[in-house]
Amino acid sequence: MEKIRRSYIGVAGQNVPLHRRIVRFYNCRWKTGVLVVSVEKDSPAQRAGLREGDLIIAFNEQPIGSIHELHKMLMGEQIGVEAKLFDHSPHGKAGAGQFTPAESPSR
Repeated sequence: MEKIRRSYIGVAGQNVPLHRRIVRFYNCRWKTGVLVVSVEKDSPAQRAGLREGDLIIAFNEQPIGSIHELHKMLMGEQIGVEAKLFDHSPHGKAGAGQFTPAESPSR
């Protein structure tokens, strides 16, 4: 049996509605995003500077409106390939950040 490989960035998140100011500011056509509720230590997300409370709204310039959409973007072919994650942060940092998804650890 062939092993299914998936990439991961090391965040846990939940789907949340985007505030209308964020929708207007970034000219979003979608109304939801992914709120980062935790970041794994030494993960691609932590190395890229993501923190709890950040809001993921795009991956490689594709809208991300849900955890499911983020998971679909993180298929096996993304392992080790530099990607761009766009987030809005209450910590004073917002915008596109580069990161490299890693292979999801076996569970």
